[in-house]
Order: sequence, then C-alpha cells, then structure tokens
Amino acid sequence: SIPAFDRASRESPNILVRRVGGQRQAARRSPDRELVGGRWELVEIDGQPAGTGAGGRRPDLQFTAEGQVGGFAGCNRFNGGFEREGDVLSFGLMMSTMMACAEDAAVEQHYLGKLVGKLRFSIDGDQLVLYSGDDSRPVLRFEAAPE
Repeated sequence: SIPAFDRASRESPNILVRRVGGQRQAARRSPDRELVGGRWELVEIDGQPAGTGAGGRRPDLQFTAEGQVGGFAGCNRFNGGFEREGDVLSFGLMMSTMMACAEDAAVEQHYLGKLVGKLRFSIDGDQLVLYSGDDSRPVLRFEAAPE
C-alpha cells in the first residue's frame, strides 16, 4: 500500500500535471505502402544495420503482381518466385547473376540466406518487416525506396 493513495489516509494527495514543450501537431501517419509495385531498400538484417553493397547501393527487393520477386543483393541481381497467403510469403528458388564483388559478398550472402522459405511480413507506413516463422523478432527490415 502506498500511503498517499491509501483510502484510510485523511489527506488527499496533490498531483500536478504539466505539459512540457510547445504545442505539437498531431503526427500525420502516411498510409501503408503496398507490398507489390514499389521498391523496398534493405536497412536491417537480424536487427543490425545491413550496410551497402557495390557502389554504395543498398540491397533491395521488388514484388510483382505476377508472383515474381527480385532485386539487388549487394553485388548481384537476383530473381525468383513468391506466393502470398495472408501475411505469409513463401519464396521459391532464387537465381542470381554471378559477378565477383569480394568486398560486398558478406552482405549479399547474409541477405539472400534470410530470403528463403516462408516468412511472415508486416507493413507499417513505409516499413516492410519480414519475420522467420512464429518468431516475433524481425529478420529483414526494409524502407520504401523514394519514388
């Protein structure tokens, strides 16, 4: 029991609530992006910054209405098929170009290694997050690329 809030107490507590800071406008939330049709840039892998690939470009991902997925993995381009069932994406076998980029190989391998099998997804505004199985921790996080 906290004495100040105990009903047996004869004294009522004084509570002061004060607004700190200036007037703030209500935050305007942008509508959720669509999974298909735009380009998503990779920003995190397993909660860590993803880094950039060859030429300082971020790896990315694009989905088509025809069930194709592809993008830039950090050195090479890749593509394959995907299926969507509710909030689960199933990725098929991916094909990739075979350019040699030794300095960017780790980013590419880590990224493509996560983009397999069934991944749950969520979209919140300009953020696409992919989760492995029932795990609540993000595996891959993307931001919508500028149009």
